[in-house]
Amino acid sequence: MERPKWVDYMLPILNILSDGKEHKRRETIEAAADSMDLGEDLQSGKIGSGERIYHNRCGWALTYLKQSGLISFLERAMFVLTEAGKDFLSKKPQKMAKEDLKPYVGYKEFMGRAKEKQNADSGSEEKDLSS
Repeated sequence: MERPKWVDYMLPILNILSDGKEHKRRETIEAAADSMDLGEDLQSGKIGSGERIYHNRCGWALTYLKQSGLISFLERAMFVLTEAGKDFLSKKPQKMAKEDLKPYVGYKEFMGRAKEKQNADSGSEEKDLSS
């Protein structure tokens, strides 16, 4: 199995949160990995800082879902599915891609802030971060 990208974790996370309960970050990450049947080799890989790759990628998925408004953080490392997230899941998606976030105002604002920051940091021409 190929190592899942951060977008591959979004739908499993939403499905985990669909029970309507509050979930802790670590619990959600581990449940997402379990639901994806990640083998030991995919769970053992680490990035340069020592963080497990699947933890890092789940973290990015959580960030994008939060910024898009599909999940909400109640407090640090504790979150729930929002009405927008419930609506998304009601369509019974089989998979999820970054493009699925584009209709959400929160995602557009998030990408706009990222683009502004990148332009301020680099002083270069605008780049399309949403592709």
